[in-house]
Amino acid sequence: MSIQDPGFFTSVSSNGTQSGTAIIWAMSRPTSASPPNLTLYAFNAAPTVGALPILYSAVAGTWPNLGGNANTVPVVANGNVYVASYQTLTIFGLLSPQALAKQRATPEPRVEANPVQASKRDESAGPEIFGRIMSVTGNLIVVRLRSGTSVAVDLTDAVKSFQTVIPNVGENVEVRGRIGPDGSLAATSMLRAKTPATWGPDIQ
Repeated sequence: MSIQDPGFFTSVSSNGTQSGTAIIWAMSRPTSASPPNLTLYAFNAAPTVGALPILYSAVAGTWPNLGGNANTVPVVANGNVYVASYQTLTIFGLLSPQALAKQRATPEPRVEANPVQASKRDESAGPEIFGRIMSVTGNLIVVRLRSGTSVAVDLTDAVKSFQTVIPNVGENVEVRGRIGPDGSLAATSMLRAKTPATWGPDIQ
């Protein structure tokens, strides 16, 4: 399952002098680790019945980090379309019906379905929790962990050092800090987090 954010950038090409030749080029991100393919799509820029007709599509390399947003943008130059992916440059062009694309230096992809779990953190750095914000009262918030336990978090220090996002009820967050005198977690930083599938272990 893909855990990447929605949205992407496109490129537009045409011969510049003839109407009806505009093409919109777009990349899709991988939706599974087997295989983690990127796909190039070419759309007719003139809609038909409210939709853009697909003119062409093909695999254009891989993106093995399913937890990181693949911000790949097709580049159109000199009659070719260039797509950079994981250790691969794929070049699409009107060479022949048998060779519309060629790939160079294609390695075996190293799939990291959950890069958060693949990385290791120094547990001596202090508490770190992942959870959902349940309430916000000034700089004091309550975060519910995946276990169902609620943790009081004081954002005062993180706010002073500009190391926090604006807290909103219902958002997933990653909080780092230290245990305060009252037993709450005094945050030194707070970041937005994605779905629980991407959360690392809670260290308290």
